[in-house]
Amino acid sequence: MDYELFISGFLNLYNYCEKLTVILIILALSNSFIGIISKRQFRIYDFRIPLFSLIFTIIFLIIGLFLFFLNFGLSIWESNNTLPENFISNSVFNFKINFVNILSVIIISVGWSLHRKTNDSLKKFIRIFVFYLLGLLILGINFI
Repeated sequence: MDYELFISGFLNLYNYCEKLTVILIILALSNSFIGIISKRQFRIYDFRIPLFSLIFTIIFLIIGLFLFFLNFGLSIWESNNTLPENFISNSVFNFKINFVNILSVIIISVGWSLHRKTNDSLKKFIRIFVFYLLGLLILGINFI
């Protein structure tokens, strides 16, 4: 089996999942911002949007880690069980990108768990907005 085709397929999946994750986080942010401004009750619809964005952020992280370790293993295998000198600079995904993804998942998960502990609708919207905004800004580091 040609592993370059396999990796290119996962790269396409990673790129589409990244775009979908950013769109869902922006949707959760806009929904919570509207909830803060209108001071409405927290409904099941307001519960599902941040949940789906958290799920897709975790899937995005798993795909990124899979590609990182797959590239790491293939680099070692192709260079006869030694780590190539230019692995870090030529890596498909270096450790910085995966570390930023892990950090954004942690921040979004903290926001999700904090919003689950309160009963006040305004506090729920504010916690989702603040932590998801921080997670989106940290994910934006990958685009720089």
